[in-house]
Amino acid sequence: MKDYYEYRNGAFWAILTKGRAVYTAHGTIYEYFQPENMPFAGTKKAESLYMPPNAQKTTYANTCEAEKAAVKLARTKSRDAVKKDAAFWNVAVQINPLLLFFVPGQFAAEELCSLAAGRDGKAFQYVPVKMRTEKICRKALHNSYHALRFIPKNILTDELCKIAVTMHGGALKFVPEKFKTAEICFVAVKSYGFALEYVPKNLMTNKLCTMAVQRNPRALHFVPAELRTRKLCNLAVSDVDIDALLTSKNDDSLRCAFAYIPREFITSRLCLKAIENDLESFKYIPDKFITPKLCRAALEKSVFSLRYIPEKYKTYELCLAAVKKISGVLQHVPQEHKTEELIDAALGQEGSALEFVPAQYKTRERCLAAIQNSANAIAHVPETLKTKDFYREAFSLNAGVFQWLPKELLTAKMCERAVKKDGWALQYVPCEYRTEQCIQRAVRIMGNSLQYLEEKQKTKELCLLAVKSTGPALHYVPWHLRTPEICLAAVKNFYMALEHVPEALKTPELCREALKQCHYDNWAMRYVPYEIKDECLISKK
Repeated sequence: MKDYYEYRNGAFWAILTKGRAVYTAHGTIYEYFQPENMPFAGTKKAESLYMPPNAQKTTYANTCEAEKAAVKLARTKSRDAVKKDAAFWNVAVQINPLLLFFVPGQFAAEELCSLAAGRDGKAFQYVPVKMRTEKICRKALHNSYHALRFIPKNILTDELCKIAVTMHGGALKFVPEKFKTAEICFVAVKSYGFALEYVPKNLMTNKLCTMAVQRNPRALHFVPAELRTRKLCNLAVSDVDIDALLTSKNDDSLRCAFAYIPREFITSRLCLKAIENDLESFKYIPDKFITPKLCRAALEKSVFSLRYIPEKYKTYELCLAAVKKISGVLQHVPQEHKTEELIDAALGQEGSALEFVPAQYKTRERCLAAIQNSANAIAHVPETLKTKDFYREAFSLNAGVFQWLPKELLTAKMCERAVKKDGWALQYVPCEYRTEQCIQRAVRIMGNSLQYLEEKQKTKELCLLAVKSTGPALHYVPWHLRTPEICLAAVKNFYMALEHVPEALKTPELCREALKQCHYDNWAMRYVPYEIKDECLISKK
C-alpha cells in the first residue's frame, strides 16, 4: 500500500509498503520529497540520494503483517488529516508534482497528470501508461529531459530525442540506439562532454572526442584508447577544469583528466601543466616526476595542493606560507609542524581552522579568538571550556554562534541581535521570543526564513515582505496566499520563483517578467506553461 496525508499546520506524513518492509516519512509540505526514494531508508545508497525527510524503515515477519501494520498506522494518521478530494490533489501536485505517486486511481485523471508532468517532468514516470499521450509527453519533456526515459516506444521519435538532448546533453543516455545519429550525438556532446559515454563506437570520431574534452576535460575517460592521442591528452590538461570546481563527487567517471593519460605520454612538462589546471592531477603523477620544484610550482598555483604533496616535501616554511593564505589547509599540515606560530597564523586567517588544531593548543583565549573570526569554530571547542560565561563571551564577540547556544541562556535581546545579523537565525529562536518585530526583521533580511514559521503566522503582509526580499521564498507561502500580487513581486525579485507560481496565475505577462532576467540560461522557460511557451519566446526575442 501507499498513502499520503497533509495537516492544517503544513505537515505531511507518508507511508509505503514493499514486501516485509514498511517505509514512512514526515515533515512539512515545503520540503523536497521524492517518494521513490523511500525504500532506500537505512541503506548505504541513501547517503547519495535526496531522501524523504525523516524516512524510516520497519521490517515485519512477513508481507501480511507489514500490510496490517501499515493499514493501522495510516488509519491513525488519517484522523486529523485534511480531506483528500480532487481539489486537494490539484494543489498538492502543484506544490510537489512528485506526489502524483500517491494519487489514488479515481483522482488520477488526465488533466491532473498533465498538470503534474508539466510542472516537473520527473513526475511523468507516475503517469499511467495509458495516459501518456504525445501532448503530455511534450509537456513533461519541456520541463525535464529525464522524462525521455518514460516516453512510450510508440510515441518516441527522433524529434523528441533532439528536444531532450538540446535541453541537456546527458539525455543521450536515454536515447534508444536507433535514434543515435551523428547529428544528435554532436548536439549532446557539444553542450555536455560527458555525453561521449553514450555515443556508439561507430560514431566516435577524433572531432567528437576533441569537442567532448574541450567541453569537459574529464571526458577523456570515455575516449577510446585508439583515439586517445598525445595531442588530445595535452588538450585535456591545458585548460582549467571547471568540472573540478563544480563537483565534489569522487566516482571513477569524474577523476581528473590526467588520470586517464597513457603512461608513455607523461613528461615533466605535462605534469606541471596538469597541476596548474587541476590540482587533483597530483594524485596520479608517477613518483619519478614528483620533485621539490614541482611541489613549489603547485603551491604557487594554489595552496590547496598541499593536500597532495608527499609528506617528505612538506617543510615547515612551506606549510606556514600555505596556512597564511588559506587556513583550511591546516588539516594537511603534518602534526610535527603544528606549532603555536603556525596555528595562530591559520586561525588569524579563518577561525574554522580550529577543527584541525591539536587539543593541547585549544586554550580558552585561542578558541574565543577563533570564534570572533568565524562563528562555526565553536563547534570545535572542547566541551570542558563550554561554560555559561564562555558562551556569553562568545556571543558578545560573534552573534553568529547563536545556533550553538544552550536554550536556557537565551534572552529576547540576544534573539533580536542574532536575527538582525542573519535572518536564518530565526529557526533557532524559541517560540516565546518570536515577536512580531523579530519575525519581520528576519523575513526582511532573508525571505526564506518564512519556512520556520507556523502556517498561522504567515500573513499576507509578511509573505509579500518575504518574496520582495527573496523571490523563491514563494515556495513557503501558503497556497491560498499565492495571489497575483505576491507572485508577481516574487518573480520580479528573482526569476526562479516562477517554479512556485500556481499554474492558473502563469500569464504571458508574468512569465515574461521571469524570462527577462534569464540572460545566460533558459531555466525559467521550463516553468512556463507549454501552451504559451511559443508566445513567450517570441516576446523575449
